[in-house]
Amino acid sequence: MSAEARTVGEILDALPRAKAEPRPDAPRDLGNPRPGFWFIRPVSRGPFVPACIRLINTQQEPGNPENEMDRSPSLGAFINGNPVALADVWERRGAEITEEQHDLAVMDATAGLYPSGTWKSVLKEESNG
Repeated sequence: MSAEARTVGEILDALPRAKAEPRPDAPRDLGNPRPGFWFIRPVSRGPFVPACIRLINTQQEPGNPENEMDRSPSLGAFINGNPVALADVWERRGAEITEEQHDLAVMDATAGLYPSGTWKSVLKEESNG
């Protein structure tokens, strides 16, 4: 089953198994981060939160749009939509999700819909209700 066809609840339910099973399609090289979207636990036994690594292309200096910046794109990491170090995302185990699932989870988190961070229990309640 592809990541696009799974619901967020199904992805979270698969996390304990995914931890023990290596990904046969793309072994992760810790020294070579790549763009993607995941549910991760930023702290041990903490809640699952949306995280991503994206290519960032700055075209203008923040706060000074008159200063154009011609630079190559670089990688940027985000947890719950907040910038973090690449290692904070790339070096954590997680479940790969789609960009749409990631963006929806970030919107929900920033709107305060899941203040306790218990994504798994909230999603199970929604699927049972």
